[in-house]
Amino acid sequence: MTRDDIIRLAREAGYPDYVMGLASEEAWQQTERFAALAAEWGAKQEREACVEAVEAVANAEETDEMAYRALIKVVVAIRKRGQVKP
Repeated sequence: MTRDDIIRLAREAGYPDYVMGLASEEAWQQTERFAALAAEWGAKQEREACVEAVEAVANAEETDEMAYRALIKVVVAIRKRGQVKP
């Protein structure tokens, strides 16, 4: 998330422009790190919600074996998106 993104979101949340102008460079860096962590947390929550939805379909009684295997591959692919790359 860029500083411009943070400013846009802060404005949407009702922060006045002058507040953002008072922040030191260190405060901006901390805010950017916090925003990145918050964005990743949100993405993780969304991935897990998707996994749960796909697993529910995969485990439905009417899902045949071929569809089940394909859906489990989707679950694995979604989970891989959240893994940290070296």
